[in-house]
Amino acid sequence: MAKGCSRLRGRVPPALTAAIAACGAIAPAAALAATTAPTMKIKVPAKVHPNEAYKVVISVTYDRTSLRTTPYLLSYLQFNGAPCKSTAGAEVAMGGVVVGNFAGRVPGSPFIRTENWKAGTLTGGRRVCAYLFAKRVPQKSRSKPLLTAGKFFRNV
Repeated sequence: MAKGCSRLRGRVPPALTAAIAACGAIAPAAALAATTAPTMKIKVPAKVHPNEAYKVVISVTYDRTSLRTTPYLLSYLQFNGAPCKSTAGAEVAMGGVVVGNFAGRVPGSPFIRTENWKAGTLTGGRRVCAYLFAKRVPQKSRSKPLLTAGKFFRNV
């Protein structure tokens, strides 16, 4: 029964009995609506220039009561700009075109991870790919992540 609904029992005229019953039916739906799915966003400049410093910012939000675990984040910087793969293991399998950017727990929400990078001299497309898991996984994991996010940028 929803908070506050039990106080109404016995004090309400019979015509409002249905309203009391509705309190029990509405409260669980309201509780489900309050839980939100995790979100993940990546921010990078659209363009960077050779030898220019830039930042990669990954932000994660989640409902700690519904997830009931400490999520784990893996992120990679690609040097070919290809779309993110479906798993972190597939990303790592691309070989020399990928550099591990961050691996670690996401201890609270919101979580913001900022990495400082310096653009190299080779121009072309780049992409940051991030994978959020319910628990710690190895970097070559083929497990399906809770979320995947990617952001493309260019070294011009």
